[in-house]
Amino acid sequence: MEHDPQLLLNPIQVPHAQEPDRTSTGPRLPVAFLPAGQHTLRWFCDAQGKLLRFLHIHEGRHMPWGKRCRTLCPDVYRQLAPSGAYPPACEICALAEQRLDQSIRCETRVMLYGKLYYTTNTSRYWQANQAYLVITPPEIHAGLAQFLTRGGDAQREPFAAMMNPRRPGPALVMQVQKYPKASVTLASFTAATFPPLTLGAWYRPLRECWLASFSQSDYVAVLETIKAEQPQLS
Repeated sequence: MEHDPQLLLNPIQVPHAQEPDRTSTGPRLPVAFLPAGQHTLRWFCDAQGKLLRFLHIHEGRHMPWGKRCRTLCPDVYRQLAPSGAYPPACEICALAEQRLDQSIRCETRVMLYGKLYYTTNTSRYWQANQAYLVITPPEIHAGLAQFLTRGGDAQREPFAAMMNPRRPGPALVMQVQKYPKASVTLASFTAATFPPLTLGAWYRPLRECWLASFSQSDYVAVLETIKAEQPQLS
């Protein structure tokens, strides 16, 4: 399959309008948030040939077991998928404005498939030779557009090979900065070519992956952790 870089830069915005059956999720890749540092990552398309998916999410406080809960913002997805069931207004957006709290406002993230080959920032959640469902800052979208524009037609062949997981292909060398301002700089393709990826039942359209649709239970869980932190202001 030949991948046109310009077509692939059009992200998935619209989620499933109805909440999927969360009791039959099937095999999943681990979800990893792209950390700061230098990484060699083979970015590849989903089962429908899509390169990435935008998410518009709120992040809750740490749950008792140590993880954060997250939810799609109902105010955003009411516009993107009107047939879904949503609360009348997003209380989390209202609390963010009331408290002047940037940490709970709606944030845009990008979801993509990637296999990591090298990183300067190894952790239990981010290890070489592992495929991930990667959550990145939105700046990666502009970074890819700049990278492809800078390289011109010479980038098309390695880009097409990298994006097709069933073919041998290169990876991208990228530099990620989180503070004081997020940036994702794509430096080059690797000189090395990596073998085709082993795809399993986890390989599906990005729109069917993590936070596939608005979930009332996720929304309530995030809202409750935020309210519990400063109940007097809620």
